[in-house]
Amino acid sequence: MADLKIDVRDEPYVNGPGARKALLTTTLDRIRRLVATVRAGLRAGLAPRLADEGTSGSYFLRDERKAFVAIFKPLDEEAYAPHNPRGFVGNLGQESIVHGFVSGEAHVREVIAYVLDFGRFAGVPPTIRATLAHPSFNYGGGTVHKKVGSLQEFVAEAEAAQDFSNSVFSDFEVQKVALLDLKILNMDRNDLNILVKSPGRILCPIDHGFCLPDDLNINRDSWEWYRWPQVRIFLLPWHMQIRKPVDETLKQRCLQADMAAEAELLKSHFNIRTVCVMLFVAANIALRAGLRAGWTIHAIATFFRRDDESPDEPSLLEKAIDEARRSARRAFSRYKQRVEMGQTPRIQSAKKSCSQRCRKSASFESPLFRDIMSPKRLYPLSKYRPKPDSLTPCSPWQDDSVSSLECESDEVDAIDDAAYQTFFIKYAQCLISSQISASVW
Repeated sequence: MADLKIDVRDEPYVNGPGARKALLTTTLDRIRRLVATVRAGLRAGLAPRLADEGTSGSYFLRDERKAFVAIFKPLDEEAYAPHNPRGFVGNLGQESIVHGFVSGEAHVREVIAYVLDFGRFAGVPPTIRATLAHPSFNYGGGTVHKKVGSLQEFVAEAEAAQDFSNSVFSDFEVQKVALLDLKILNMDRNDLNILVKSPGRILCPIDHGFCLPDDLNINRDSWEWYRWPQVRIFLLPWHMQIRKPVDETLKQRCLQADMAAEAELLKSHFNIRTVCVMLFVAANIALRAGLRAGWTIHAIATFFRRDDESPDEPSLLEKAIDEARRSARRAFSRYKQRVEMGQTPRIQSAKKSCSQRCRKSASFESPLFRDIMSPKRLYPLSKYRPKPDSLTPCSPWQDDSVSSLECESDEVDAIDDAAYQTFFIKYAQCLISSQISASVW
């Protein structure tokens, strides 16, 4: 017998931090109606139907009239999860089919994409965590039990963007999807997971299981919209340019988002790994700085992604993040040493050190640093208490040869310490804004 239950803990967050009460209430009512419709279909004996395509288990749920109304994606049927029905079987926590992700995390990222959709502008369908039991699911020969997964509203009467010429979409529609991908670091945006609703050719992005990576490696296959005319800069003879400016409404929505609250939400409510949250923060620093500097979406995306001709060369954003990480490691090592000697060091000293390194190219008194966020608000500083066997800086966080943000078991003390996180944010702010202010696009 089928049994569906939504995760009520997600309800206060389904419209994102700082949402207006009226819009939040409307969203919750929409989700509750969806759940009631799905329950009615299950009671009528309409079994979930496995999708024909994809690398994970995605099940269409129907209402009493047999119309598709929702999609359920179980946690244990993701790519390289124990009960994957496509043959990609593995253990929860192992590297997934896309680099930078592990199995068992895609379902919560589907929910996060909906939560962080600024003001519902990008049009991500309502998504919430749920538990559902049904014999149609893959249990690997075991007994039927409740499965945790994401429940998303089905987009009816929509076609994939691959069936259209990209020139028929408006600037607003393409830019809203592009800004969402930049914001959440979506690594898998193709023309099959952009749906087109008529009339008006409204774009609806879906499939966000590969957002918030633990390693930044954005390449030519990551963003389908990167070469679309709605975001590009066109070069004309005599050094003239036609620039596609960012829609002002979308721009203001991005700048008004409370990034500190969003990052805290990812960390505390959704239990997203710290390394992924830190990349999210760094990416949003770059996105907001680029928007303030008047960059086009194409220019900001170029700052994020690797060059097609040298895919092994890190992007400008990756280089800034690596330098911020190295600087934060050195500052964190000095901080620990002072604490162990009985001193009371101040994190604010990183501000002076970072400002000296970047010189006058990036001022901490500029609106960028005042408005982006407060690192102390994001990660309140607590006094570092060293373990008896960890008086020396942990390796490899003290080894400058390390070039990724992946957190190994012996690195946890560093990356999960509030002091290290605060150092990293301050250096990332300075280095990223320095590069953007010194660049001309």
